[in-house]
Amino acid sequence: MGTLTVFASGNKAEIKQMAKDPGKALADALRARLAGSAVGTAAAAAPQAAPAPAGGDIASRPATLDQLRTAGAITDEEYRDRRTKILDSL
Repeated sequence: MGTLTVFASGNKAEIKQMAKDPGKALADALRARLAGSAVGTAAAAAPQAAPAPAGGDIASRPATLDQLRTAGAITDEEYRDRRTKILDSL
């Protein structure tokens, strides 16, 4: 038994007491989905993941973007593009 930890959009979720084989299969499926979504789903979802805050803290946007890249939710290219847009909006 083990714990499966998922990091996404600055959030952390843990699934405890999961059998190792199904846990590994689920982790592999999530990784594959995230890697494949860099072309399609993540590109469409990422603008919603880091929207421009209305009067919010602009400094939190680059941090959120870093978390998305670290989690594998966006590619390095998407990271650079969005980072440039954030900096241009200042």
